[in-house]
Amino acid sequence: IDLGVFPRAENIRKPLISAALDKFGFQPRKGSVEVEVSPISNVDHHGKWEADIALYSPSHQSLNGLYRERDMRVQKMMVSTQPPSPRGKLVHVGCGFHHPIYNPSNYDNTCQGSLENLRLRIDETLHRSGGTLSFNDDVDLLKKALFGFMRVI
Repeated sequence: IDLGVFPRAENIRKPLISAALDKFGFQPRKGSVEVEVSPISNVDHHGKWEADIALYSPSHQSLNGLYRERDMRVQKMMVSTQPPSPRGKLVHVGCGFHHPIYNPSNYDNTCQGSLENLRLRIDETLHRSGGTLSFNDDVDLLKKALFGFMRVI
C-alpha cells in the first residue's frame, strides 16, 4: 500500500517512546539530549514519588530542565545522579525523529532500500515478540490511524 507519507515524529520527550522508535530504525534529529533509561531497581532511589524508570545523563548534562516535576511524577520517572548498575538503554529525547526511508535530498536513490530495511526491522521485531501486522482495506482509515499524529508531506 502506498500511503504517500513518510515516517517521522516531532519532538519526543518520552524516553520509552524514543527507545521504541530507535528499535524500528528511526534516527534522532539535531538538538537531542542523550539519556540512559533503566528500571528504578538499577539505581539508589529516595524520591518524593514512586518511580518505575530512572533517567541518567551519561554526559552529566542536567536533565532537571527537560521535564517538569509533574511530568516526572505522572510518568513515574526520576533523575539519577549516579549511573545505573547494570547500565541501561541510551536513548535520545527532546528532538524529532526521522527514518532513513525519507531523505528529501536524495529521495529517488535511497528510498527503496530504506523502505525494505524498515519492513525487515518491523518484521523482525514483531516476529521476536510473537506479534503480527495486518492492514485494513480502508486506506483512508489506515492513514488516519497510523499517521494522524504525523505531518503528511
